[in-house]
Amino acid sequence: MKKLALVLGVLALLAMSFGDASYGRDRPFGAADLVSLKWAPSAMEKDIGGGGGAGQTDPGGQFTISQIEQFRCSSSGNPGAAVDISCNTTQYNQDWNPDNEIGVAVNPENPNHVVAGSNDYFYRFNNRTGVRQALVPTGFFTSFDGGANWIDGQIPLRSGNGAGDPSPAFDAEHDVVLMAQLENQGGNGSAFVTQGDVSVSRSTDGGVTWSEPITVFMGTGAAIGPANQAVFYDKEWLTVDNNPESPFFGRAYLTTSRFLNGAHGSYAESPIWFSSSDDGGLTWTAPKEISGSHPSCTFQTTGTGTDCDEDQFSVPEVASDGTLYVHFLNGQNDAAWEVP
Repeated sequence: MKKLALVLGVLALLAMSFGDASYGRDRPFGAADLVSLKWAPSAMEKDIGGGGGAGQTDPGGQFTISQIEQFRCSSSGNPGAAVDISCNTTQYNQDWNPDNEIGVAVNPENPNHVVAGSNDYFYRFNNRTGVRQALVPTGFFTSFDGGANWIDGQIPLRSGNGAGDPSPAFDAEHDVVLMAQLENQGGNGSAFVTQGDVSVSRSTDGGVTWSEPITVFMGTGAAIGPANQAVFYDKEWLTVDNNPESPFFGRAYLTTSRFLNGAHGSYAESPIWFSSSDDGGLTWTAPKEISGSHPSCTFQTTGTGTDCDEDQFSVPEVASDGTLYVHFLNGQNDAAWEVP
């Protein structure tokens, strides 16, 4: 079987506005809504009603969940050494609530102001099915003193059981912090994850409290399984033009891979899609495909031609003159594949 030599593709886009505003509307989530949630790891084996919704209490009365994303705590240490910025090892069992896929951003106007994000897993058992289920809110970690003290919390979920794959960014022009993330439905009682969206949450207080996510890219159907023509977004990344001299100062750029299922749920394509915001992440332009075509994209899983539509890991970066560069991995140059 041939191994693919992934080829780096680069797009230079003159920064401009694209299309109409997309799906989401901002709904604020303030400090008054935050509550502390604490429980013993052994209690997690109890079912809490099956749905994981707000205000559910487990039958044994050991803990109440008033939306898992409202948990918040703090940690501190020597920023010159390794500091555990999460609360997993002090209040939870690490096997139950890991954090991974960390993304970190530094305030361009204050290097002591740092915001990070993670996949913040929350596991529980469903007594009706016997399955250990995972909810995956996006965890946030915020420090205002160069990493000596941190706030650890979870961004509200909008549409289902999981978010994660965080990409934080500061917007100096609009004085907000943005967090791009995935949002999925399904998983509780189903083997298939559905509606793979990409959304963005906003914080107007430096990363202490966050709005509900604003949907930018909206998926449809089951990402894994028998669904035909299902759309599932993954591997998103966010950046902001924070150069006051740029003609596009304050413009946020979001890219992602748009996975499309073919017949019987098989992989068909994953081109790079794009959206931007000029108002601090409140509204976003209509998503559009940007990975284009090139003579080197000779291999096609589906279709013919030279579309460069089998891509992953896009990363947008802004040059000093406001030009946006998007680099990504492409695996369609079969002349560069390794031989068996």
